[in-house]
Amino acid sequence: MEDPKTTINRALPERYEELISNLKYLDRQLKLGAEDQVVIFKAIWLVKKFLDANPAVRDAGLTAPFGRILASLNDVRAGKAAPLFKIHRNPRGGRPSGLSGTIAVQAVAVACLRLLLDAGIDMHEAASFVERQLSIAGYKRSGKGPISVQTIINWRDEMGGRIAEDAAKICNSIVTDIRAQRRNELAVEDMRETVKSIIRALRDEGIPSIEKSD
Repeated sequence: MEDPKTTINRALPERYEELISNLKYLDRQLKLGAEDQVVIFKAIWLVKKFLDANPAVRDAGLTAPFGRILASLNDVRAGKAAPLFKIHRNPRGGRPSGLSGTIAVQAVAVACLRLLLDAGIDMHEAASFVERQLSIAGYKRSGKGPISVQTIINWRDEMGGRIAEDAAKICNSIVTDIRAQRRNELAVEDMRETVKSIIRALRDEGIPSIEKSD
């Protein structure tokens, strides 16, 4: 009788391809205007289902956090309060310490610039693309004036020096994660889309513009 682990390993590539195909479909639906909460719910459910196909993962309850997210999204869609999504406010007002708009925007901008450079785009074109995407997302000014192409290049040059160390850590983490996901396959058009997604995520996380936050 075949070892169940062998059966799981043999089916893994097929299940993985199915997961990717389904996630690509959801991504297209999102771009066509599908409701965010519906798409996110389906995406998390698909990932949970994929992981739970492994009995060891399922029996150990390792996907329980995904289940909690799904339950909370259901509550939100039903108009109920979801404790998981409770907003934790800084007693002094403003956002919690460590989530500086300046740090977040600078880190993301420089990470995106580095990724575009990795893909073979020249410095000015890459910085122009990042500046345009930041502007679209609502990030148009820094504490010292408008965010320009040169501003982004300067941020890159100052990262880890004049710019806070925390920003450099965040920047390096983003670049490392994307490189690992892509396995060094950094096609230009794919990387442009990735940069768009990273900057949209910055906006969707609720990071305010530097102009308003600092």
